[in-house]
Amino acid sequence: MPPRRKWSTPEKRARIGERIKVAAYHAGLTLKELAEAVDTPQTIIYQYVRGVTTIPSQLLDRIAAVTGVHRDFFDPDQAKQSTAILPESAPAAPGQEPDNCALEHATVVRIQIEFEHLHQLAEAYNYPKRNRNAYLSALEQMLALARATEDRRKMAWAYWMIGRARMEASDWEASRQSLETARDLFAAEGMETYRMKVLLDLAQGLNEQGLFGRAQAAMEEALCSTDPDIQWRALISLGNLHYRQHNFGAALHHFNQAAAFIGQSHHREAPEKREEAVLHLINHIADVVRATGHHEEAMLLWARCLEQAVRDRNAEVLLESLIEVARCCHLTGRISKAKQHLEQAAVLARLLFEDEARLSVARAHLAHVLVTMGALDEARENAREALQIAHRVRGPRPTILAALAQAETSLMAGHWKEALLETQDALHEAQRTQRTRELAQTHEVRARAFLQEAGMHRAADDRTQEQAALASALQEATHALDIAARAESIHDRIAAHLTLARCYYHGGHAEAAEQEVRASLDLIQNGAVGLNRLMGREATCLTDLLRSPEINVQRLFASHRVQLPFVEWQARYLEGKLLAHRVGSEAAFAAMRHALMALQQILNDLSPAEATRFRQQHPEVSALIADLQRHALTEEARQEMRALLMSTPCLVSELTCPGLLTAE
Repeated sequence: MPPRRKWSTPEKRARIGERIKVAAYHAGLTLKELAEAVDTPQTIIYQYVRGVTTIPSQLLDRIAAVTGVHRDFFDPDQAKQSTAILPESAPAAPGQEPDNCALEHATVVRIQIEFEHLHQLAEAYNYPKRNRNAYLSALEQMLALARATEDRRKMAWAYWMIGRARMEASDWEASRQSLETARDLFAAEGMETYRMKVLLDLAQGLNEQGLFGRAQAAMEEALCSTDPDIQWRALISLGNLHYRQHNFGAALHHFNQAAAFIGQSHHREAPEKREEAVLHLINHIADVVRATGHHEEAMLLWARCLEQAVRDRNAEVLLESLIEVARCCHLTGRISKAKQHLEQAAVLARLLFEDEARLSVARAHLAHVLVTMGALDEARENAREALQIAHRVRGPRPTILAALAQAETSLMAGHWKEALLETQDALHEAQRTQRTRELAQTHEVRARAFLQEAGMHRAADDRTQEQAALASALQEATHALDIAARAESIHDRIAAHLTLARCYYHGGHAEAAEQEVRASLDLIQNGAVGLNRLMGREATCLTDLLRSPEINVQRLFASHRVQLPFVEWQARYLEGKLLAHRVGSEAAFAAMRHALMALQQILNDLSPAEATRFRQQHPEVSALIADLQRHALTEEARQEMRALLMSTPCLVSELTCPGLLTAE
């Protein structure tokens, strides 16, 4: 046998493991039976077979004796052909081809049967309920069998599936190595269509890591395929890449081209393929629709994806659509609905599909929703779980969102120092993977943390520390606004303008504060980006699919108002307070009335208990009503305020407040 030092590399340990398995099959033994025969725990045998651990030479001698093969068969430096399975009593001479073809053929047949069994097992682990570890284990065993029989096509397929599974687990380097190996093997076998499919998966992983140049090169190579199915997928991938880089016009340009391929005759002849393609296209168009400020329209698109995913039992699309619908509900003031969708997504991700990355994302978004509702304990629990899972899966998206959720819960509890520490992971990961929108969000959260610090120093009458904290808040908010503007993220621009306005307001700079709050309100009124601005002349040259009732891109981008009631009511209230000092009560009342109308959209969606908790968390609600009462100087204004309060059940109690008009 070769000396022990020759077995030290992972590649050689893997070869020995493959041959142990082949020898067991030849002897008609399962690995469990082999472990019992050589008096070794089954778990240890599995480690040797997978190449995890170096096997002792004495144990390899026992395996050779039990399976009836020559010991040289296990030498990782000898080719398989020169170490065919031979009885110990008939060693092969160096360079001599052994004469046992019938035995070799029987072993190959056994391996092929085992390969098919593992294939079925892998599919069972992958769908409908995902068991990623078991799925990967089955794939790795399939790879070992394919390598043992030198079946390059099966090896390529196994590497491909392992690469995709590793990508889902955010193991980027291992995924890239497996996918590149699969790509090269498919190329060597002349399987061009499969090579292109692997290229698209490689490109997706590179895009997720923010390696846009390499991702684009892979996508453009795949675009050279003659297969229309690969062409439309490559075009959608290119569109998604441009979306990640905030070039929404270029993204829509590629989606328009993809729609042309999807509308080709071969898809009309295969309705199920067309349905899958249209669903894929709608999902990506919805990203652009939301980013440009059309939240209601994006929610309709994702709701359609959700319905289709339920019918198709498509776990990935179902979970993603649930999360995205919930995000839109949260932004547009439907907080209870957002909570319901995210709770459902979390249950499905944990119990049915075992998708830890999306479980972390769902928990992080749920924590944000619970913060808005004022449910601190539940928010903290969800943020903590989201972060624990994110540390396991190591994906950029779960890591950033979980860190931000943790920071939001800390801010809600008044712990600004903890919030600043918790945003560090989000900053690092967003910068590393070039996630500009998330970077803007992180700086905005940090600005609010410094504002909270300034308030603490103000309460302690420490002007020096207060001014230092305000300066830091102003710097972070300005940075957030600059980044959000580069990313063309309407929601993040509005939020950054409002936070900047608060910085100036607390710093005593009323004029600058009013400019910033006005900028946020102007974006709310007219900030949603239209199709002509995004696509120019191409907006008049859309494909039939994009103009059809099932998508109708013109309708999606028609509105210019941004529906963000949670941000709007706070901006309107701050505007009212500023106007009260500069202009007077009449202008202040008009602004605050609009604030209350925006607030109603949120409160009327909540249950009585939820509304009560919301008001406890947001004392500005009672302050707004008190200020409205103070600035309602005319009979007409008081009657209007009364009507507004009466139309919101949870605010009716405010009618009993001293001094408020109670007459009909």
